Parts: sequence; C-alpha cells; structure tokens
Amino acid sequence: MAWKTILEGEDPMPALAAQRSAHAQLNSAGENLSDKMLAYAMTLALPESFTTLKQTLWLRESLSSSEVQAGVQAEWSRRKTEGESATGMFAKSKFRSKSTFNNPKKQFDRFPWPIIQDTALFIRKLVIAPKIASKTEGKVQKA
Repeated sequence: MAWKTILEGEDPMPALAAQRSAHAQLNSAGENLSDKMLAYAMTLALPESFTTLKQTLWLRESLSSSEVQAGVQAEWSRRKTEGESATGMFAKSKFRSKSTFNNPKKQFDRFPWPIIQDTALFIRKLVIAPKIASKTEGKVQKA
C-alpha cells in the first residue's frame, strides 16, 4: 500500500484517501488484503498527536477503514474548529500590540509583568513557604 506518514498539522484526509485507493487497486489486481489491514495501515500513518485516537480505534473488536476515516475526520474537524477559536481569542487579547512585534524598544512590553510578578509572589507564599515550614516543624533544636 502507499505508505506516507502524515505530518503534524497536515490534513490527513487526502493521505487516507490515497491509501484506500491503493488498497482497492491491489485488491483488483488479485491481492487479497483485508479491510482490517487497511485500517491498521491508516492508523499507523497518522502523526503522533493522534495517539489517543489510534489507541481508541485499536481497542475496537472489529476495526474497519470506514471507522478510522470517520474518527480521523471528526478529530480533524474538531482541531480546525479549536484552532480557529484560539486564533480569534489571540486577536482580541488586550496584551497583543501591533507595534510590539516590530519595535525592538518595546519588545518587553508584550508581557504582562505585573501579573508575572504577582504569580511569583503567590508561588513563594503558598508553595515554597509551607514546604520550608514543614521541613523545620518536626526537627528538635539542639542546645
């Protein structure tokens, strides 16, 4: 079968369609390749970010190429929708400034420094201080 590893971020549907086509051509030429073999080949060609979907598909009793194609199509649609909404949120972000990215004098203005400083103070008070206190709590001081 046509083996092509699908790259991260690439639409997987054309590559899966090419695999189905190659499977059909091999079967019409006299080879007897099962649909289950095609389904496994399709899942193996998927990029690593599809690992959860691949494992879910492999756990099914009767795996078929149509199930793989439907699952991949649903996951790809979800990712595209999620990506578009994330892009929209970034565009509306109050921390993004058009002049920040092109002006070297303002390169540090793009980060919300007060929030970062407050977070560091928060971590020191709530995470680090209790750890130090718990370490010294059980120790007996020697005279």
